[in-house]
Amino acid sequence: MSKNVAITIVLLLGVCSIAGADVTAIQLNIAQALSVNAEYDHSTGTATWSGGDTGWALTDEYGYVNFGTVSVTGSFTDVFDSSPGTGLAKASFSTGGFTATASNCTYTLGSLVYNLAGSFEISAALTGGNKYRETELYADKIDGRAVVTVTGFSYNDSDISASWEGGVGSLGGVVADITLDEDTVFGDYDTDDYLTNNVIITLYADESIIPEPATMGLLGLGGLLLARRRR
Repeated sequence: MSKNVAITIVLLLGVCSIAGADVTAIQLNIAQALSVNAEYDHSTGTATWSGGDTGWALTDEYGYVNFGTVSVTGSFTDVFDSSPGTGLAKASFSTGGFTATASNCTYTLGSLVYNLAGSFEISAALTGGNKYRETELYADKIDGRAVVTVTGFSYNDSDISASWEGGVGSLGGVVADITLDEDTVFGDYDTDDYLTNNVIITLYADESIIPEPATMGLLGLGGLLLARRRR
């Protein structure tokens, strides 16, 4: 199976114990955190992520798992504004990283919904000259993406053995789907700011499979529909 995922890990693990399987390893594919806060402050040249609401994970073995609680904390600095002057902003950040946690997770098996024990934490950072890049695709929509290094992983359910595919030190891909408020005036990173709580953060274990923005929109919609259906 190809490397694929991140914010997912915890849940899948719980799924295995539910099914009564004696699991020592779980392969993760893709995971999202929904309703994350994102802010850019031009006076410090810093993009910040914080908070979150729910999320979901996709696995080959067990399909979808819901995150009841997700929290993301991170920042990116050392900004270089490359906005073309057309009103659509563009920039890259040379330093930064983030940490994501997930807990209160559930898995649906048939008509039953199971509560999963345990929570996990995963950290990632820019290394090796990689940069986090943001591009305003059109008014009110920013696409952010980067190749990151996984710098830490933990899972606190002693009954299940969990690991990050590739291990700590492996590369991953992160995509931020940032929707700004309609009245936000944002044309470049040297003079303008933004603040929104309408952000979808997606983390992949395989840095080479980051999809194009159109595909990210479909994934975000699928996650929202799943979260609403399973609440």
